Amino acid sequence: MPVILTSVLSAGNSGMYASTRMLYSMSKDKLAFAAFGKTNKNGVPYMSLLVTAIIVVIIFVLQSLTKGAYEYIVAASGLTGFIAWVGIAVSHYRFRRAFDKQNYDKSKLKYTAKLFPIRTIICWLFMYCSNYWSRC
Repeated sequence: MPVILTSVLSAGNSGMYASTRMLYSMSKDKLAFAAFGKTNKNGVPYMSLLVTAIIVVIIFVLQSLTKGAYEYIVAASGLTGFIAWVGIAVSHYRFRRAFDKQNYDKSKLKYTAKLFPIRTIICWLFMYCSNYWSRC
């Protein structure tokens, strides 16, 4: 149980950091309110952090009113990781297909995935199977 709780807290911490920095970056690119771009003397985007924290607290309170809130938090954390990996796999596959179709030299890529597209397809299969495995 402590390991699971630590994992959930770690995932929540990384989500909080990513959300705060994403709001900050969007503000700098003029895609969000300018207030989200304000930082304190240590460079922490405090307005982005405050808004993110308020949203997290509201969601947590709403979910704690229902039974099984802990399971919801764990599932939400896993789902965000799953969505990220699906996005990575699809982006990689589409990038390499387009790169190959345009006859670019693979040696110009800084990093290459060996056994393309087999490893990407295996990644998709693992993600597909893990989605149904968790329902057992």
